[in-house]
Amino acid sequence: MGGVSPQDNSGADPEPVWLDEALRDLPQIEPAHALCEAVLRDFDAAAAHRRNSFAARTRRALEGLRDVVWPGVPAWQPVAVLLAALIAGAAAGTLLPLDDAMANGTDQGATITLDAPPSFDLGGDSAT
Repeated sequence: MGGVSPQDNSGADPEPVWLDEALRDLPQIEPAHALCEAVLRDFDAAAAHRRNSFAARTRRALEGLRDVVWPGVPAWQPVAVLLAALIAGAAAGTLLPLDDAMANGTDQGATITLDAPPSFDLGGDSAT
């Protein structure tokens, strides 16, 4: 990469090219061995701290729970399957007619689960 003279300035600023060449010509300086060791030691200490942090322990616990549900897959797959099962179950529970409405042989439309009145028996006399 040659220098740029003021005559062939094609709209670009010549200073960054000159600066790149000046920085390239500077001698390379190696950091002190003690500095390299200190940086690596601090990095190892920071990595150990991250491994033992609350967030890391929580993440490992959640990954263990995910592996109980479906081992060895990304977390989104069990979530997607369980969500699909929930949607299918809710749709079946709300859209499929009740067996009682179909079994009595009347010509009335089938009662949908959410349209049926709630019915429960507490047993005995519950007015007391």
